[in-house]
Amino acid sequence: MIAPIIEKRASSDRRSRRISGIRYLLLGGRRSQIRRKGDKQQTMLLDNYSASLLTAALLILVLSIVDGLLTLYLLGEGATELNPIMNYFILSF
Repeated sequence: MIAPIIEKRASSDRRSRRISGIRYLLLGGRRSQIRRKGDKQQTMLLDNYSASLLTAALLILVLSIVDGLLTLYLLGEGATELNPIMNYFILSF
């Protein structure tokens, strides 16, 4: 005879909860490294990244915005865009 399965957990399944989008964006997830040997052989996505990676990404974003603003300013002053692809898009708008 098979013994009945007895539920040992006292609370509900924690995986059924959904993380709020804003909370997840601001605080990040919990996974910062791959723990299992089998997972290291696969492509894995992590939730929590280092502060230096965030700093580099924000720096690239800020420099790109500054580059765009300076380009628009210089074009307003009479300069010409030397990049033929960007020149096409600037002249088409």
